[in-house]
Amino acid sequence: MNSTLRSAGPVQRALIATALGVALGAGALVWTRTEILSLRYHLARLVDLEAAMRAEVEKLTVEVAALSAPARIEKQARALGLGDPSPGQVVHPVRPGGDVAAGGPGK
Repeated sequence: MNSTLRSAGPVQRALIATALGVALGAGALVWTRTEILSLRYHLARLVDLEAAMRAEVEKLTVEVAALSAPARIEKQARALGLGDPSPGQVVHPVRPGGDVAAGGPGK
């Protein structure tokens, strides 16, 4: 302890302790507010990113629906020279228990 604090009376020590407490409290308040502001900016960036991702998902959903449309697939198949199978080309798989799999003659 330095000589000034040793010679200080109880009132002066209380004032120094109070000033130190106020300074620490003010520092903690500034740090807290700065941290809150930083987190708000980060949250705003995440909200913007979420909106962009939702728009991208919507765009891709529409694209998948367009690309998987049966009429489009049939048109592409015909362009490749594919057509409807003849009756001898259709095979209905049989399950190990003897049942015909879904989509077979039993359906």
